[in-house]
Amino acid sequence: MNYHKPTGIRLIYAICLFASLSLKAQDSKTKAPLREPDYNKSKIFNSLPASIEVSDLDLQTLVAPGTRKSQEISLPLASGKLSPFTGKVAYAFSNERMRTVTVQSTSFNGAVLTLSSVPKSDGTVRYTGRIFSYQHGDAFELQQKGDHYYWIKKNLYEMMAE
Repeated sequence: MNYHKPTGIRLIYAICLFASLSLKAQDSKTKAPLREPDYNKSKIFNSLPASIEVSDLDLQTLVAPGTRKSQEISLPLASGKLSPFTGKVAYAFSNERMRTVTVQSTSFNGAVLTLSSVPKSDGTVRYTGRIFSYQHGDAFELQQKGDHYYWIKKNLYEMMAE
């Protein structure tokens, strides 16, 4: 038996093949580009120590329910021994489960402070936060050690992943 395929069928196969290849090429173009780490970025926090103590009261004041967008803030560092972190509130959110504030710095060009507080079942409050700048290679992460909170200096890429 001779199974001869008409020319029209071959043309349809060719069109389908071409269409599928062009769709695949478009998919590869629409993928989001990765931000490759640049380990040679300048450091914005060179003048600050590797660990800076911050009081619970200062953190509590920063995430207080009265904190509003565009409000000027000043966060004392090392009990006032270092220049404070100053800035303008860019975002403030508060509900019964969490409070969060984001501050664009006026004291460290390009830096952003994010701080959240979460009440625990025992009545205490847990704080998490970071100070960083995408244009620079160093950052701070808020860590609790015992009953005290500290801003700990880190490499920006230790804290962030694609």
